[in-house]
Amino acid sequence: MTMLEVPSQFRRPWQKHPYWRPGPSVSNGSWFEHYVKDRGLKLGDDWIYVPITWGCYRKGKKWTSAMNWLRKKYQKGRRYLTVCSHPRGLEDIKPSWLTVAGYSHGDVLLPLVTNRTETLPIGTLEKKYKSNFIGSVDRHTDIKQIRSRMVKAMPEDAYLAVNKKVPFDEYYQVLQQSEYTFSPRGNGPSSYRMYEALAAGSVPVYIWEGKCCLPFADQVNWDEIAVIQEKDFTGELPARDAKAGMEFFREFCTPEQVCIQLERIFQ
Repeated sequence: MTMLEVPSQFRRPWQKHPYWRPGPSVSNGSWFEHYVKDRGLKLGDDWIYVPITWGCYRKGKKWTSAMNWLRKKYQKGRRYLTVCSHPRGLEDIKPSWLTVAGYSHGDVLLPLVTNRTETLPIGTLEKKYKSNFIGSVDRHTDIKQIRSRMVKAMPEDAYLAVNKKVPFDEYYQVLQQSEYTFSPRGNGPSSYRMYEALAAGSVPVYIWEGKCCLPFADQVNWDEIAVIQEKDFTGELPARDAKAGMEFFREFCTPEQVCIQLERIFQ
């Protein structure tokens, strides 16, 4: 696999994240270096990786210019792969010869992790809380009032820290001490918190709307490791296997395991 040389105006540095989630996302321009150069992902000499930061250009003239530029670079017989982190994806506008991997849309769904998430200490602690939610509820994250309705419906004994600055280490410790971690969709349909909960041995309660984003569903029974509910929390917290969730994180969410899954899918 080789990487296409892309003009600098179509690339951006790794994305920044909120204060409680340090580390850039492994997406777009950084993806090739992270998986191919550093982890040895092998997809064959006919593959070309396209490092355009689509998340920055989904609207407006820059996105149109980027896609027009890419179309001119197309070579028949080559296979093209790109990563899109934008919540709407590229499904409605991508050419048929472009394979898209994404965190919410695409031909292949990827685990939504940052480079910090990949190095988290996998394991749980003695449980102090039945459930928790540490995160924002504002105009950027409360899409269709999913989060605000969830907070109102959560159990009274839940650990709640809404719109508060919580250091990441403290945040992760609460996850490790919780039986369940509420992981609603935010600005995008997927959830970073879901994977952090799995690593912490806490069952994620994934509340989705519009698009249910569960990567590697052909290999994993998500109903065994997570509580998955559409639009609203029903008030029920059914039993799930937190140990199996930690094992899923080890087998599917580390860089090395993502490489294995992508090689399986694309070859």
